Amino acid sequence: MFTFEKSELTLNITGQKYTVNVLDRSAFETVAAVQQSLIDTAGRLESIKLETEAEAEVKGAMETAKKGIDAMLGEGAFDEIFKGRIVNLVDIVQLVAYIAKEVNIYRNKRMTRYIPS
Repeated sequence: MFTFEKSELTLNITGQKYTVNVLDRSAFETVAAVQQSLIDTAGRLESIKLETEAEAEVKGAMETAKKGIDAMLGEGAFDEIFKGRIVNLVDIVQLVAYIAKEVNIYRNKRMTRYIPS
């Protein structure tokens, strides 16, 4: 009997469960866009000399990441994950890297079953 495999990955983040549809192209595009935004921000920070400009750059990157995380994990996920914490760019980078890594591992594991050796 044939049945379709589930295409949803459940992530446990700070004790909460979040589901990502690993076949949803927009999820991959969102992860990639957030990662690129963070990389771009890091590059621009190297050349910024004024602290106020750096703060604005970091704030913008954090807002982009918040929207991306909510798009991937569900509206309000970002606030839930960071509830009771001071939000900082390093924690956001770690979270985005974790999500991207887990999605890629799940997707690759699933796809390698169908590629002949």
